[in-house]
Amino acid sequence: VADTAHRLGIVSDLQVNASIALGTSEVTPLEIVSAYAPFANGGIRVQPHIIMRVKKADGTLVYQRKGASFGRVIEPQYVAMMNGMMQETLIIGTAKHAELPGWQAAGKTGTSQDYRDGWFIGYTSQLITGVWLGNDDNSPTKRVSGGNLPVNVWSRYMKVALKDVPPSPLP
Repeated sequence: VADTAHRLGIVSDLQVNASIALGTSEVTPLEIVSAYAPFANGGIRVQPHIIMRVKKADGTLVYQRKGASFGRVIEPQYVAMMNGMMQETLIIGTAKHAELPGWQAAGKTGTSQDYRDGWFIGYTSQLITGVWLGNDDNSPTKRVSGGNLPVNVWSRYMKVALKDVPPSPLP
């Protein structure tokens, strides 16, 4: 599991133990969101980025990000299996209140002990978004779980972000 997580883009140290698949090792939100990219794009690991391009006020291009791919890290048949499983999270699972009409979407919710963290990472074939809610002092929230408020935030954001993008199926 740790080797696969690293191949997908997790760079944090992972505790290799029986509970690793449950998320017992700490990773950053950026790491986990970028690790989901191969599920959305057909198996290719990507370099996360923030800035796509920079232009001057007159429209002159100053900077254009070049694509950064690490190549195929998951075979297509396994991507399809993962997408099938993670779509169920939005259909009958803990994210069943996520609404994204017209889009095939998948994802995973998470809630830490004592409701300290609630998160949801969801994706379509065009966009991956992670939502984390918690207190920066590690105190418990007021019962935020991954399947409630983070799913609501994700759903509302994705509807706006994908408004003018034609739906396309997951690989």
